[in-house]
Amino acid sequence: MADTIENTHTPYGVSKMANKRLVAEGLPKIPSQMLYSYVTNKLIPHVVVGDQKRVTDEDARAWIDKYVSNLKRRAAEAAAESVEDEAAESVDA
Repeated sequence: MADTIENTHTPYGVSKMANKRLVAEGLPKIPSQMLYSYVTNKLIPHVVVGDQKRVTDEDARAWIDKYVSNLKRRAAEAAAESVEDEAAESVDA
């Protein structure tokens, strides 16, 4: 259990950090409630400070990096699949 809240964030705080990065990257925002669920389900590591579940700055940044990377990868895969579908349709025509 952590003794202090220094360098930790609530799930809401992590969502604000994530959404700032997502907007900068041109990606869709994530609802703050999802972060609460991710923390509760231990998809994002957390520490307990008093009675609050909090995410360390290091874990928050690592999770955000991974989340952004996954969204970009999925977008690239979807774009590639779309191009393949268009190419197949033009061959069929």
